[in-house]
Amino acid sequence: MRFPEKVCYALVRAMKQVPLLDQFHKESFISEDIYYDTVFQDAARSYAIFDSLVSFQNKRILDVGCGVGARTSYYAQQNIHSITGTDINTEMLEKAQRLVRIKNFTHPVKINFHPCDPGGLPFDDQKFDIVIMDCVFEHLSDPETVLNECMRVLKPGGFICIDFQPWLNPHGAHIDNLIPIPWNHILFSQKTLINVAARIYDTDDFRAGFWDFHNGGKEKKKNKWRYFDQLPELNFMTIKKFNQLIKESGYTCHHYSLMEYGNFNKKWIRTLASLFNKVLMGTMLKEYFTRYIICILKKEAEESID
Repeated sequence: MRFPEKVCYALVRAMKQVPLLDQFHKESFISEDIYYDTVFQDAARSYAIFDSLVSFQNKRILDVGCGVGARTSYYAQQNIHSITGTDINTEMLEKAQRLVRIKNFTHPVKINFHPCDPGGLPFDDQKFDIVIMDCVFEHLSDPETVLNECMRVLKPGGFICIDFQPWLNPHGAHIDNLIPIPWNHILFSQKTLINVAARIYDTDDFRAGFWDFHNGGKEKKKNKWRYFDQLPELNFMTIKKFNQLIKESGYTCHHYSLMEYGNFNKKWIRTLASLFNKVLMGTMLKEYFTRYIICILKKEAEESID
């Protein structure tokens, strides 16, 4: 191994010895069932924010990048008209359909799932009132095209509700279950992270996520990290890049905010974090300390021509 890889690997192994820091055994990654429940509960957070800014009552909703359908299921229990989940990953959609049946939630409305591709959404024009992209935007291979497609399927006056982690935040690389080092993508090159991830994946004490298994979770998949040239399924969306993208999108910005880190158990830590955030969020360092971007875009109603 190269020296940076040795340092990174040593840090990961050292963190594993500290229970508070060890991310190897994240409960939410162990099974699709537990992961579903974790995401379902997290959907309450984003829904509370979105619904306080845009009314979801009796609206037709599209959940872009729905994954296993946990957020889709949560939204279906709210006072909406209907909801459709879509994703490019057909394996995840199959899990979504199965898990919705297994969980046996009482849904006031019917849930539909449809596959899509990066180049378009398989829906008619002006079909939905609201599009949600919850923890999805940083994974879009072509976010500009997706925004254009959302514009097409939204009704005039409709909204896109976006919630995601920007690239430069402490967990922007999305590999905490392999390399639980904050800002690992800032401290080390992508090549280093990929090589260390490949080595960690093959260790006996690494507990892979449910997505790393096939044949009903009985067989661990081949080590995909040995074949990557860059961190997978990320578009490296910074705050600056996102701001420019929405400025040129053709939408009106209905709401925009940066969510800070501050959900700590001890009051003195919360107070210190609050003061720390007030200083940082007014500087360029906000790129590194923003937990989530919350953004709601509006498709303005077309003006009638007399």
